[in-house]
Amino acid sequence: LDSVKFGGPKILKQKCKLRTCLGEPAKEQNKVRATACGNCFGCLTPDCGQCIYCLDSVKFGGPGIKRQRCKQRTCHVGRSKE
Repeated sequence: LDSVKFGGPKILKQKCKLRTCLGEPAKEQNKVRATACGNCFGCLTPDCGQCIYCLDSVKFGGPGIKRQRCKQRTCHVGRSKE
């Protein structure tokens, strides 16, 4: 709100704490997240070691920043976590 972009004098140099000015939606507390089933072909295949997610993982010598599952190990069934 203090930014010149929003018509402020830019004296305080603080970010918007509520993030209402950026238009970000509020976090929903009761959101259902899908997880892997662990039984299908995609869940049971080993890591390929060649995709960007495998090369990033510590297991294959990467820094481990992305922390995503291998592209070949995508679950096709899915299970909702409640």
